[in-house]
Amino acid sequence: MSDHASDLQHFSLAAEIIAQVCALPAVATQDWCDRAAGALRTVRPSAIVALTIASIGPRGEIAQPEATGVSGTDTAGRTLESDALHPEHSRSLDWFIDAPPGRPSAVRAARLVELPCAQSWSATASARRWARLGVTDISVGIAPMPGYSAERSLAIEFGLPPSEHPLAVWELSLLRAMLPQLVQRATLAFGLEPSNQMSRLTQREQQVLEHLALGKSVKQIATDLARSPHTVHDHVKSLHRKLNASSRGELIARALGHLAPNARLPRLAEVEGARVKTTMPSSTAVESERRLMSA
Repeated sequence: MSDHASDLQHFSLAAEIIAQVCALPAVATQDWCDRAAGALRTVRPSAIVALTIASIGPRGEIAQPEATGVSGTDTAGRTLESDALHPEHSRSLDWFIDAPPGRPSAVRAARLVELPCAQSWSATASARRWARLGVTDISVGIAPMPGYSAERSLAIEFGLPPSEHPLAVWELSLLRAMLPQLVQRATLAFGLEPSNQMSRLTQREQQVLEHLALGKSVKQIATDLARSPHTVHDHVKSLHRKLNASSRGELIARALGHLAPNARLPRLAEVEGARVKTTMPSSTAVESERRLMSA
C-alpha cells in the first residue's frame, strides 16, 4: 500500500471515530460508556475495549468511581456486561502511566507491556479478568476530565487476542488523539459533579426524551411506546429530576447538547428585556412601541 493510500485510510478511520464520538448522547445514560468504548473499538473490531470515568490516583487507584463500560465479546461470542472488567467494587485499574515531567495533566497512551507497572500486572485481579477473556496484549490510555477533582479522569483499556498483532504506533497515536474529544463529550454528558448509576438515564427514559425532542406530546409518546400516559408522565418527571431541568425546553436543549448540566435557559422575560434594552434603549422608543402594540 502506498503512503498516500495509507494516509487516506488513517484519516478515514479517524473521521469515522470522531463521527461516532460526536454522536454519543449529550446526557449521561446507563450505556454511555459501553457506546463510547464501541466507538474506540472501530480501530480494531476484534478488540475488547473498556472505558472508566473516575477519580484516579497517580498509581491507578480509584477513589471515586462514576461509570464504566465495555465493548466486545467473550471467548464464546457473548456480549460483555458493562462491569465485566471493572466491577463496582474495583478500587484500582492495576496500571498507571507516569505523566511527562512538568505536564501532570498530559494525555497519555502506551502498550501496557512497555510500562514500569507491567512486571506486577500479571498478579493483579484486572490481569486475571482480561486473561479469562482470551486477551494477551493490552494498550492503555488516560486523560484528565474537568470536574470536582483534579484526579478525575477518563481511562481506556484496549485488549487484543493472540490472533491479532499489537496496536501499531499510528493506531496508538490515533487513540491518544481521540481521548480529548471523548473527554469533551463525556464532560457534556456527565457534567462537573460526581455521577452515579441512579443519575443516568434508563433505556426507556432515553426513548421518551428522544420523542420529546421531536415535539411529541405525552399522549403521542404513550401511543408510540404502547405505554399509558401516566407511565410516560412519570418518565418525564424523572427526566426533569435527573437532568435538573425546569422546563420542556431545557430537557430538549440538554438532549441536543445545547445546554450543559446545571445550566439554565434564560426566561422569556429576560430575553425580551435584553431585546428591548439592546434595540430600543430610550424611554421614548419603548413608549412608542407600547402605543403601537395597544393600537
